[in-house]
Amino acid sequence: MNLYSIIVSVAFGSFLLTFLYAILRWSMADARRRSKPAWPLASLMVGIPIAAFVARLAFRSFVPRPLSLGLMLGIPLVSWLAWLLLRPSVQKESIEPVLVGSDTNVSRWILVLCLAASGYGVAVVWLAQFVMYPLYLAVPPTAFLQYYEQYEVAIVFPVIVALSLSWALSALLIVHHPRAVPAWGPWLAATLALLGFIASQALESPYNQQLLDHGFNAEAIQAKISFNWVRLSAWTLQSALLAWMTSLAIAPTIARPGESSPGEFHP
Repeated sequence: MNLYSIIVSVAFGSFLLTFLYAILRWSMADARRRSKPAWPLASLMVGIPIAAFVARLAFRSFVPRPLSLGLMLGIPLVSWLAWLLLRPSVQKESIEPVLVGSDTNVSRWILVLCLAASGYGVAVVWLAQFVMYPLYLAVPPTAFLQYYEQYEVAIVFPVIVALSLSWALSALLIVHHPRAVPAWGPWLAATLALLGFIASQALESPYNQQLLDHGFNAEAIQAKISFNWVRLSAWTLQSALLAWMTSLAIAPTIARPGESSPGEFHP
């Protein structure tokens, strides 16, 4: 496994764990808001995945890897969806930050840093779409493999690390977002980040590997350019959404007695 693959794997793992943590925090807070104990939900979302991981370590030859990973990742999401479908009506208003946001400097800084990382990443993706990827076609076929290997190493820190930071911050924003920001905004931003990553890995990665294994291939390069529009669109929309949320967070507001907070997330 090369450095590029390691960093991408660590970045996505960090994003996924943060995203699942946000789901857990939100679900437990929502349970308390509906006067229900939160521990059964937490047990489903945390206990079963941990048990699956321990079983994988203890019975490696008996527990298939896909089953173990499926339980670790699928159970929290399925539990969350089940809670959304079966949850009772609201019994009391919530003051928990994960539901309604907070007015702390931490939440504002997370939003600003998330916008900065996303804006940088979007600029890089647009540059890749119209400059870097088309220039693949100008590289002599005999020198392409050497060029592409050097390219994969060179982009790790200026591109992959920056995008990784954007992924992690977008998930963290769900837990710590300013009160002025509607709570559905961070969820949508994280979803767009996830969509862009999935598009990159599912649609573009096979062509990246083909170029790395076999060198110059004009059809693979054109396909990579075409599929990159999906990732570019998702991350551009996310950056625009983050810019809008930042404008809400930094806009001067005057608190009025009895004024309700911004809308909560209602799936």
